[in-house]
Amino acid sequence: MQYCLPISAILFILVWVFLQIIFLRCKTYNRISPGQVSRVKEVIRKQYEELGPITFGQGAVIVHFIVLALLWVTRKLGGVLRWGDLFPEKTVTDSTPAIFVAMSLFPSVLPHKFKEKEKPVPPLLPWKAAEKNLPWGVVLLLGGGFAIAKGSKVSGLSKLIGEQLSVFKDFEPWVMNLVLCLMVAAATEVTSNIAICTLMMPIMKELAITLQVNPLYFMFPTAIATSFAFMLPVATPPNAVVFSYGFIRALDMVVAGFPLNILAVLVLVIGTETWGEAIFGFHTLPDAFKLANDTTVSMNVTTMSTS
Repeated sequence: MQYCLPISAILFILVWVFLQIIFLRCKTYNRISPGQVSRVKEVIRKQYEELGPITFGQGAVIVHFIVLALLWVTRKLGGVLRWGDLFPEKTVTDSTPAIFVAMSLFPSVLPHKFKEKEKPVPPLLPWKAAEKNLPWGVVLLLGGGFAIAKGSKVSGLSKLIGEQLSVFKDFEPWVMNLVLCLMVAAATEVTSNIAICTLMMPIMKELAITLQVNPLYFMFPTAIATSFAFMLPVATPPNAVVFSYGFIRALDMVVAGFPLNILAVLVLVIGTETWGEAIFGFHTLPDAFKLANDTTVSMNVTTMSTS
């Protein structure tokens, strides 16, 4: 949070100002009459009132979401809140609370007062609704991304790509970080954010170790850069949702999104070189990685000598 929250705050302000300039053309805002503002508020208020009061099902889902977020945050938060320490090592991951909360949506065990005429109350999430509406293709896409990333690491492809990227070693570290973040931001426009992130992390680690740089120096920024998907409707689900209404053209998204991608990457690199360096010491390779790298080199030399 120390590293990412300031980046998010700065980008929030810069993106808001940029969109004001792009879509309202600065002076256009001054020509909006009070009557237009009141009519917009009236439409929004009417749509809000048509939603009606929060139903039991909606409230229950909100509670489930809050519980899920708390379980995710407190699993390894530190101190007395590390509920993950209650279980054997490597038996509880972020998937555990996700599956637990998802499964808890299916039972229909509700208080008697929520039942109507003694009829059983349907579950919050019937299986037929989950089977029909859940984007299973996205699940397979993410699972495929994880499988490819694991295969790349086990087969040595990640290490090979990391070694090939070492051609940038003559660049200043921040320049290389900038290039990598731009590459990832461009790749995430046409593929899943999580898939490209999962694929890139082992590559960034191997590249950093090869260049004798803290792996977090490349891994943190490139992981965040996978979220800079502002240009295309297919880049990320929120883009697709907005585009599906038909009021925004793909060209509009490109015109607004391309400068935002560049701006976001610049802020990310600046944050990495300033407060990120102060927090994590990005430019210092930890001793554990030095030892691992020396061991790998020694093993390679021994193998070559034996051959």
